[in-house]
Amino acid sequence: MSFSDIHTHILYGADDGAKTREDAFAIVKASYESGTRLICATPHFHPGYFGDNREQILHSFEVLCEHCSKNYPDLKLFLGNELFYTYDSVSWVKNKLCLPMGSTEYMLVEFSVHSSDDEIAEGVDRLLNIGYIPIIAHAERYGRLKCGRLAALRENGVLVQMNTEAVNGKRLGLGYNKRVKTLLTEGLVDFISSDAHDLTRRPPQMDKSFKILAEKYGHGYAERLCRTNAEKLFCREMTAEDI
Repeated sequence: MSFSDIHTHILYGADDGAKTREDAFAIVKASYESGTRLICATPHFHPGYFGDNREQILHSFEVLCEHCSKNYPDLKLFLGNELFYTYDSVSWVKNKLCLPMGSTEYMLVEFSVHSSDDEIAEGVDRLLNIGYIPIIAHAERYGRLKCGRLAALRENGVLVQMNTEAVNGKRLGLGYNKRVKTLLTEGLVDFISSDAHDLTRRPPQMDKSFKILAEKYGHGYAERLCRTNAEKLFCREMTAEDI
């Protein structure tokens, strides 16, 4: 069984993920050895926190691609950004400062954990209005985003990503764990991704998540969340009927 990981911080020197070239290589090695065969590098895009990191992102991605072509020739690598949404985000996206997922029109978007569902919905609408479809990053973190509102956003084509740590038993509070279970039970998640930053604090553990999901929710659902939905996304085959 192979896995697809669409949310990672494996580009060294670009954000708070991999610090060195060796760190990046080690994270990819761990991902590959645990079965991952498709990875999208999604360094943070937030000029207020990380400055203008575009040049370093492109350089690090080039280095990583060269390394992987030699060592993991069957590993598919894609590039995007994790956009931290603020009111200025739309201008960043319109000016192509922030990268969508590969060559798709999908954009991985992070919101403040304090955002209300109205604020998240407004941000989603603004991005949709300029032609980009948000993938809401680690949706389990947004305690004020009601499941009914999230379901309505998905009806408009928005997709939802959950982190492996939410599946793998990292306990962050009763309300958090209940929300994780509800999102999965109600089918409001499209992708499970590692959000990998390193090998200790936030490691790539797609294989562990797949096993847990398969046992609790069935092999087919686990396979969609951990592999096939991402494959369809990057093959530009994702449609409303798929979600």
